[in-house]
Amino acid sequence: QNLAAAIGSLKITLQGLGRYIPRGVVTNLIKEGHLPELGGQSRMVTIMFTDAVGFTKLAELMTPQDLMRKLSSYFEVLSSQVLDEGGTIDKYIGDAVMAVWNGIEDNPDHAAHACRAALKCAAENDRLNAMWRSFNWPEMHTRVGLHMGDAVVGNIGSRTRMDHTTIGACVNTASRLEGLNKSYGTRILISDVVREAVGDMFLTRPVDLVRPMGSTQPIMIHELLGTLDGDQTIGASEADIVRCDCWAEAYGHYRSRNWGDAVEWLEAFLKDYPDDGVAKVYLDRARRYADNPPSDDWDGVEDSDRK
Repeated sequence: QNLAAAIGSLKITLQGLGRYIPRGVVTNLIKEGHLPELGGQSRMVTIMFTDAVGFTKLAELMTPQDLMRKLSSYFEVLSSQVLDEGGTIDKYIGDAVMAVWNGIEDNPDHAAHACRAALKCAAENDRLNAMWRSFNWPEMHTRVGLHMGDAVVGNIGSRTRMDHTTIGACVNTASRLEGLNKSYGTRILISDVVREAVGDMFLTRPVDLVRPMGSTQPIMIHELLGTLDGDQTIGASEADIVRCDCWAEAYGHYRSRNWGDAVEWLEAFLKDYPDDGVAKVYLDRARRYADNPPSDDWDGVEDSDRK
């Protein structure tokens, strides 16, 4: 009876521990049979950062208890999509989620799985908001950033208190991409390296060549719009494809420094898509450059001061 009770207690402890740290970490601890140590291993990973729009204002309007319940429902929806696509929840940071693919367990298609997770998070967030609207409850809208690169996955901290996490420049870049959504009125931004990794599996459109705050190198970012496999939930629509084709024309004139044509195309684009935040940014730039053209060494890079 004592043995059975001890085994039952151990089972509950392990299940509980798996809710605080990734299950893969718990499994590895059991397999290795020794206490964790500081340090980690280098991995090529895909990082996702999410953020809830206007959360600070929302927190001021709700009691801490109601806010906790709402935030827990929100995290449950997002986390389930990450886990379904083979990702690992690294941590929750206030109203944000940091998730990692190919960190603990091998996942050769980690970039594609991360993109699908991002789209599914957006779709499920819409469903959750629709339910909240029916009860006249405040909504929570999600923005997402995805980047891929080398990182160290392992334990950081002190010998008495450790945190299993992912460290590297790619983590900071993913966080910056999430924040850039606000500048362009987009929902999901991915880096060029992610787009190259997923090939033609997803519909994307070029957004900008930008140097994120704190970075020395520019990065090409794209908006992720949907899959191209006909998925009924996260698949790109025909309207999305047409919009991307129209955008390619306008964007091409801008990159070619044809400021007059760029203004004309962007104005026409905004007549058809008046709420397109990216086009609004470019129309403002094109008009400015039409009046005051940049120097001959202009490389099209925009420096961002947004964290």
